[in-house]
Amino acid sequence: RLAGDLASGVRGIVELRNELITDTDLAAAISSTLARDPRTAEERIGVYPLLGVVRLRGAVHTALAREGAEELARAIHRDGEVVNDLRVDPNANVLPVMSGVTNAEDVVPGGR
Repeated sequence: RLAGDLASGVRGIVELRNELITDTDLAAAISSTLARDPRTAEERIGVYPLLGVVRLRGAVHTALAREGAEELARAIHRDGEVVNDLRVDPNANVLPVMSGVTNAEDVVPGGR
């Protein structure tokens, strides 16, 4: 909002359309979409956006789920980068890593 407020104060701007989205809002939009799609609804997929780059992490049961997750994330984050770090593991049942704000991985209890 601050960027929009500052830009709207520039002389000569007649109309302003602010399409900036926070990392938190982006993660929520992608996660919600993944939860509703039949290819990914039962998967535990971590969505980690940071400054325009969205990382998908975790393990999914099928290649279809991996591909579907990337497709859905790209549909939401059309102009940004999506990095698909999902692993295919038919025995997957937990999200093995978490990413903090520094984008470093922290081991989840019970993870590797």
